[in-house]
Amino acid sequence: MLPPPPLRRRRPAAAAPAAWLAPAVLLLAFVALARAAVCSTTPTTPSSSSSVTAIASSTASAPTTSTLPAQSATRSCAPAARATASALPRLAVNSRFVVETSTNRTVFLHGMNMAAKMPPFELVDLSSDASIAAALDPLQRAGFNFVRLAFTWEAFEPVQGQYSASYLAQYVAVVKALRQRGIYTLVDFHQDTYSRCGTVPSEAQSVPADITSAQALKANMCPLWGVLEVLQELAAPVAGALVGESGVFAFDVINEPFSVTTQLVRGGRGRHRVGGLNIIYAGHHYDDRFTVDAIDTQLTYWVKESGILYAVEAFTSGPSEATAQYLITVLTVLDSTMQVLAQKLAPVLNATGFDLTPILTTVDGAAKTLGADVGAVLANGGTFSGVLDPSNFTKTATDLVAFLDGSLFSDEGLVTLLKVVLPTLPSGTDDAVAALAATASGTFDAPLLVGEFGCEPGSAYMDCAAWVAGLAASADAALAAGWGQWVWEGQWTPTLRDDFNLEDLSVTEGVSGGWATRATFLGGRPLVRAVAGTPTNITSSATGVAVQFTVGSAVAGAATELFFDQAAACGVGKAATLVADASLTCGVDVDAAIISCTSSAASGTSVYLSVSC
Repeated sequence: MLPPPPLRRRRPAAAAPAAWLAPAVLLLAFVALARAAVCSTTPTTPSSSSSVTAIASSTASAPTTSTLPAQSATRSCAPAARATASALPRLAVNSRFVVETSTNRTVFLHGMNMAAKMPPFELVDLSSDASIAAALDPLQRAGFNFVRLAFTWEAFEPVQGQYSASYLAQYVAVVKALRQRGIYTLVDFHQDTYSRCGTVPSEAQSVPADITSAQALKANMCPLWGVLEVLQELAAPVAGALVGESGVFAFDVINEPFSVTTQLVRGGRGRHRVGGLNIIYAGHHYDDRFTVDAIDTQLTYWVKESGILYAVEAFTSGPSEATAQYLITVLTVLDSTMQVLAQKLAPVLNATGFDLTPILTTVDGAAKTLGADVGAVLANGGTFSGVLDPSNFTKTATDLVAFLDGSLFSDEGLVTLLKVVLPTLPSGTDDAVAALAATASGTFDAPLLVGEFGCEPGSAYMDCAAWVAGLAASADAALAAGWGQWVWEGQWTPTLRDDFNLEDLSVTEGVSGGWATRATFLGGRPLVRAVAGTPTNITSSATGVAVQFTVGSAVAGAATELFFDQAAACGVGKAATLVADASLTCGVDVDAAIISCTSSAASGTSVYLSVSC
């Protein structure tokens, strides 16, 4: 019996104490030129109609207002009607923005993370065009042009030095399928897990591929060994397989390093302009209440679902180094988990007057007692006889579980209190994004891409749907180069959830649920896709988006593009309003849900464009 995987934790940023941040550095790949077509196109001209309330335009001439007629049905994007994108435009970094090198338009990347961290490590079912379309077409219809695609180390290198050609071929095929849908891929060497057990893959791997229950998932783990240098060795064959693939716009060279090294800073400063090394900063942000959700899952398992007693029974019925290691790990992680709660929730606990000290003291004392007893039994040749009464050993554990059950889960318990207090706290997304942007500019002198953010749809501690929408709006307002929501998980099931560490962040029910989306899915949200100039202001919500920009940086005739799925944003049968600077000539591609506008204004002119319900 081996110990359960530890909590996946994110270190808090000093500038945003209510958030856990983890940096990642990306290298922008130079990719081939060409323009992607999405869905079929049916250009229409908006009709003139009533006005709409919007942020004031700073242009010399007043903006014009048009009405987009109501749509009688939701959009569809049948594979047969979609033109295949043979190549995507080359991207590069220019100052704090990502630009399209052929037009010098500022490009904004919005989309999803995709991952498959557990066997069979299947990102997408590639067995048929229909199964590929079921997995990826929803992303295209949602207006997304970017996927951060996790490359799972264990799947590619199940035994050290032996690479899986089939997994690499699957990965490349998914990249190509995304590119055909006009979606860029950020190749994400997602080494934070190394493998499904949290360690480097090795011949000593012991987690069975057919895990079918939450308890089995938590009760299996691999021995720890290895260093990050091993990860670097597999980058070459992966990059080699993707040479010439225009769908790849960047490589996430290290995921969640939790520190900014001198080498990364030296590589980032001053060398990311067009024609040189292209670097963007992809910070991650998870609200502390997500951490509480994760801890709740762990505590529920240990206390309410007998996880602690399961480990104790395993040791008493068969004392050994393995069962001892399992039990000690459970106790150690339980102890550290309570310490994390005390640290992260100190302001809340102080405000409510809840005293966590008795819980911390009891857990620490029981862990030390049980740990000493385990050591004594092992020193006695693995037998209780003459050293300890097994019933007393078990009683110490059952008393601990009973105490925790009352202290945490009763009507007056900590968990009950937190479910009342935490949902009332402010979201803090503006401050969190500001902290990320400060790191992007101050440390790396590079654009910001919010590489990960997410929340469990069923959270009892926060309104997750509102929080992820707020984070996206904050990133847009900060003029971030884009954002990637965590996670579009094809292997999600109601039992194992995201299939990793019992996290439940997936925005889809995956293959088993027919790829139905969950409450936190940001698809269909109005977006700024590209700007023929330098953006100075963006506001976005679930029902509209507005952009102010300065003409001059893009080539003549380049279009500013907004994604606006009118039926999704406003509802079927509802009209929408387009407000555009008088210098803009706009058209609407209904199938692709793209509003495309070109400007006749002189260089240096500030131009305004918005669309809303």
